[in-house]
Amino acid sequence: MIVSKPLNSNHTCLVQQVLPLILKNVPFDAKLAASTTKTQNPFTIESVADVLKSIPRFFFQSPRSIGRQTGFRHRTPLKQRILKKEADNIANNVLVLGPAAYRNPQKVTLGINKATEFYHWVERFFHFFHNEVTCKEMGIVFARGNNVKGLWDFLKEMSRRGNGELVTTSTVTCLIKVLGEEGLVNEALATFYRMKQFRCRPDVYAYNVVINALCRVGNFNKARFLLEQMELPGFRCPPDVYTYTILISSYCKYGMQT
Repeated sequence: MIVSKPLNSNHTCLVQQVLPLILKNVPFDAKLAASTTKTQNPFTIESVADVLKSIPRFFFQSPRSIGRQTGFRHRTPLKQRILKKEADNIANNVLVLGPAAYRNPQKVTLGINKATEFYHWVERFFHFFHNEVTCKEMGIVFARGNNVKGLWDFLKEMSRRGNGELVTTSTVTCLIKVLGEEGLVNEALATFYRMKQFRCRPDVYAYNVVINALCRVGNFNKARFLLEQMELPGFRCPPDVYTYTILISSYCKYGMQT
C-alpha cells in the first residue's frame, strides 16, 4: 500500500481560503491581505502553485466536462484553431467544436484576470518571491485560457526579472506543449520562435515538442523543415531517437486516417 504524503495544514488552509475568494470575484487588495492571516509571509511555492493550478479546472471547463469519466475514448485529430473565427461564432450563437466547445468566454476571461491579480497580490502584499514553478503555472493559465498575447507579454515581463531564473527553456517548452494540446499550433510555433525574446535558447526537447504539435495537425512540411534544420552539420540541437519516433509514428497515423 502506498502511503500518501501528509498534508501541510497551513498550506491546505490557505488554499481553501483563497479559492472561494477567487470564485466569488473578491478583489485582491490591501484589506484582504490584512484579513487573510497575521503571518508576514504565509504563502509557499506549493500553495501559490496549487491556487494557480485550480484556475483552469474551475473557470475553463465547460459544464458538460465537470464530473465526466476520464476513461479511454476515441480522440479525433486536432485541427489548427482560429480564435477570431471562434469568437465570431460564439457571438453569433454558432456552435463551436473542439477544445473551446461550450466554454463561457466571460468566465475564461475572469479566471485569467483573477489568476493574474492573485499572482501580483502575493508578491506585493506578502513580499512573495516567485520562481520558475509559479511562473510556469501562471503561464499555463494564459495558455489554457487561449490568451496568447497575454502569455507573451507575461513571459517578456518575467524574463526581465533577476538573472533569467523565472522564464527558462523548460518553462517555455512546457507552454508550447500546452498550446499544442489546445489546438493552437501556429501560436505554439510562434512562441518557439520567440524564445530568444524571453532570453531562452531552444534545446532538443523544445524542438521535439513543437515538431510533435505540428505533426498532430498534419503540418508535416513545417515539421520536416525543423528536422532538416536540426540535421545540419554542427547544429547545436541534433535530433535524437524521439525526434524520429515522432515523425515516423505521425506519418503512420496520418496515413491510416486518410
